[in-house]
Amino acid sequence: MPSVGGFLKAALSSESIFRPTYTGTGELYLEPTAGGIHSKHLDNETWILENGAYYGSEMEVEVDVHREKALTAFKSGEGFLDMQTKISGAGTVLVKTPGPVEELELENNKLVVDGKFAFARSSTLNYSCQKATKSLLGSATSGEGIVRVYEGTGKVLMSPIAFFPSHFLGAGSFTVE
Repeated sequence: MPSVGGFLKAALSSESIFRPTYTGTGELYLEPTAGGIHSKHLDNETWILENGAYYGSEMEVEVDVHREKALTAFKSGEGFLDMQTKISGAGTVLVKTPGPVEELELENNKLVVDGKFAFARSSTLNYSCQKATKSLLGSATSGEGIVRVYEGTGKVLMSPIAFFPSHFLGAGSFTVE
């Protein structure tokens, strides 16, 4: 039975408290999703996922909660408390995706993303939200308000479709690295 802390973490991160365990050989059929499922192998690393993106993993992978800084969370439109899912360790993780996945690697570089097109990132990257332009007038006339900025060395998973966790039924796809 999960602990009280486990219930609280699950409630804050929009993830399930229960992690069913399947052992043996054979095939495992998953429920359909509105987007797809991306298989990501962790090699003793830590990733931060958008709320609702975690689908499942091998038991060696630790699933926890990551809290964004209050100002960053507020700027991103998530309110003052933005609890995301943190995965770490070694093993395979299944991540819900809104569509095809592109993995971008940054090496002491900066990536600016409009909206929720990035749905997972290495924990080694610095994440912030900023105005799209330097002036309020520029932001108003460009149609862009706030952008998400990823800086440093690490990887970002992106899709050409913005990530919004959904529970709509649809044909699911499965992509493997």
